[in-house]
Amino acid sequence: MADVPGGSCAGPDGLLEEHGTPKLVGRSKAARDLTVARRLWRAAEERTGTAFPLRTNTGAAR
Repeated sequence: MADVPGGSCAGPDGLLEEHGTPKLVGRSKAARDLTVARRLWRAAEERTGTAFPLRTNTGAAR
């Protein structure tokens, strides 16, 4: 199995990425919004009662 780069997304390789074999695909501007990502991560932690330390680009935990 090949390594998947951090921050990457997988999606189908078919027409309009609607079906097919998985491949690395791009992300929309909204999917790259770090403020929204942090809010979603915190909400998921609160709802599941689980905490996972996030690392910054420098490798430091938040």
